[in-house]
Amino acid sequence: MKAIWIVEITHPVGSVALSNAPEKQIVYSSLENFKTTKFNETPIMSPYQLAIIISNYKYTSGYSDSGTLVRVFAPSSQLNKTSHALQVAIKALNKFEIIFDINYPLSKLDLFPVTQFPASAMENWGLIIFEELSLLGKNLKSVEEVVIHEVAHQWFGNLVTMDWYADFWLNEGFATLYETDSENQILHDYYKSYAEHALESPIRYINTRNLWSKFTLQKDVTVYVKGSSVLNMLRKVIGTWRFRKGVRRYLKDNAYKSVNTQILKKYFADSMPENSPNIDDFLDPWLEQIGHPVVIVKHFNKTHNILSQQRFDNHKLDFYDQTFAKPKWNYTWYIPLWYKNDVKEKEQLIWLKPGELKLIEVTETTTIKNPLCRFDSTESNFKSLN
Repeated sequence: MKAIWIVEITHPVGSVALSNAPEKQIVYSSLENFKTTKFNETPIMSPYQLAIIISNYKYTSGYSDSGTLVRVFAPSSQLNKTSHALQVAIKALNKFEIIFDINYPLSKLDLFPVTQFPASAMENWGLIIFEELSLLGKNLKSVEEVVIHEVAHQWFGNLVTMDWYADFWLNEGFATLYETDSENQILHDYYKSYAEHALESPIRYINTRNLWSKFTLQKDVTVYVKGSSVLNMLRKVIGTWRFRKGVRRYLKDNAYKSVNTQILKKYFADSMPENSPNIDDFLDPWLEQIGHPVVIVKHFNKTHNILSQQRFDNHKLDFYDQTFAKPKWNYTWYIPLWYKNDVKEKEQLIWLKPGELKLIEVTETTTIKNPLCRFDSTESNFKSLN
């Protein structure tokens, strides 16, 4: 459920009160040494996005290209540590307003550090709360990643919100995609992290009974990295421009609403290439199955190899197999593969279908890749470029 929030905070004189919306008025309270800060109405938003802060912190500030006031707060003694996060937040706002073709809907965006926080940050609309080192720390790359991720949430999560935690990946997958993305590139260390940690769990759960115990699993790296990787794979299948058009329509049509995975998929259904599976057959096994595929490459003759697939065998999967019902796809996937026989050739998209033995022509320079797969080959001329 979403609602418009009207906030008033009574707090000590000498302190500053912040909330999601910009300050409207300050009136002195009938209580001695107290005042009341009244705020403008918020946009229609989910209750979990509400934020209230009372502090004596100072701030540095700047403006985005569209006129949004951006402020980074800190104790007076650490105010000199705010400039990097401020510039990153402004640049992220500018970039995302262009990519998504929707301006950030509030007139201000505050970034606030706290010394004890159970996560790196929380994307409260208009008032993002950070664990202190995630905003003011010396690791500038880490600061950039967290700030960009939380700014992306102002669209994915705040403007358009998952309708239940089974689709939590819609918030985190998109935010992570655009955190690590320069429109065409995903940072290599994220794929490494994905391969090492995020492959075992599904991204979303069909049966949401006992959801909170499962949600503990879902909230770790899986929905962030695996979710963004599946979205990146979809973008590569349909093309960057079609993907961007779909994302823009998804955001505009569903602004201030709640959505689920089925709603998202309809924005890309008509963009699937010819001779490809439909969007449900393609995405559902990646989203709802445990584990990930291994592409097996076997010798057929001097000029051809045979491709097949099986689920990667990992002892960690035993736990998940006991927790979740066996999926209807029986641990098979529609696997898009980008394949070429010569370094000068343009990659072509081929599909390895469930249960298929696929014959492909090979040369000494053949390459085939999909960042979400492992490859198993004894062929000396086989190269997997992930």
